[in-house]
Amino acid sequence: MIARASIPQDNSLHGVVLGAADSPADVPHQLKLSFSSDALNFRRSPAWEHVDQGPRFSSRVALHRHPEGWVLEIDCEGKGDFLIRPDGIEVHWRAGTDPWHYLQTLGIAVYLELKGVLCLHANTLESQGQAIGLVAPSRTGKSTATAAFAVAGWRMLSDDMAAVHHSADSWYVYSSRSQTRLWPDAGEYFHGAAYRACDRVHARFEKRTVTLNATAQGDAQAPYPLRRLYLLERSTATHGPLSILPVNAAEAALVLLRNSIVGEAAGALGIEAQRLGAVAKLASSVSLKKVIYPSGFERLDALRGVIEQDLCMSQ
Repeated sequence: MIARASIPQDNSLHGVVLGAADSPADVPHQLKLSFSSDALNFRRSPAWEHVDQGPRFSSRVALHRHPEGWVLEIDCEGKGDFLIRPDGIEVHWRAGTDPWHYLQTLGIAVYLELKGVLCLHANTLESQGQAIGLVAPSRTGKSTATAAFAVAGWRMLSDDMAAVHHSADSWYVYSSRSQTRLWPDAGEYFHGAAYRACDRVHARFEKRTVTLNATAQGDAQAPYPLRRLYLLERSTATHGPLSILPVNAAEAALVLLRNSIVGEAAGALGIEAQRLGAVAKLASSVSLKKVIYPSGFERLDALRGVIEQDLCMSQ
């Protein structure tokens, strides 16, 4: 059983306060986070499941209906259940990797999507009080690009998930933990020998969790207006120009649907219609652009420069 103290009880992430007595006015959701040493016993019959396998991993994620809400079952490097109720999440963890990563992405995503908040496969960064999102599927370079922005002075808000909140005509994001997960080549490129002192993401792999912006100033509970989304497309070539292309609203909506955290599970959760409507509104309100860039760490400064120039030109 995972130690209760390993997940901060008073932490604010993605616009959700975990376990706090009173939610600050700027934070829209308060979630009761609790732990149980008992196995979660109920009739398991997946309403939805997803299996993913690769040379170095095998994972299964499933959703089950429960009398009190939904159970998110994780069978990856970490193994356990999240009982997701309308007012909170109860953690039942059996073995393996700490549940924190699964909680702050998949668990919180299911909780928020049920409340109408879009959750995307994206990393978010902030500069001068405004945020951008780097959109891309897992294992396609989001974390490495995010590290390049962070070492150049941008403040990292979230890794692997962006919860996009909507109020009136505004879309905004909140911070999560300023940590990302990097393989040794990227970790040592950005952090040198200090990378080896970072904790491993999973015991079997060399990938490690790196804290970015350790001294950066920012309010963990403040909403940041989402100014633009960038779809990253890394080419296999190590040379050639970078290009940044506009994406129309209809195509942007498809991109956002393909890069949703809950994905096809939306149908099982009964939120598909509301989610489609929210995606259409986001795509028509916040511009999405595609950035095609060559591989190679040495090209990341140019990637950042192209995006910064695009932001300056649109002011």
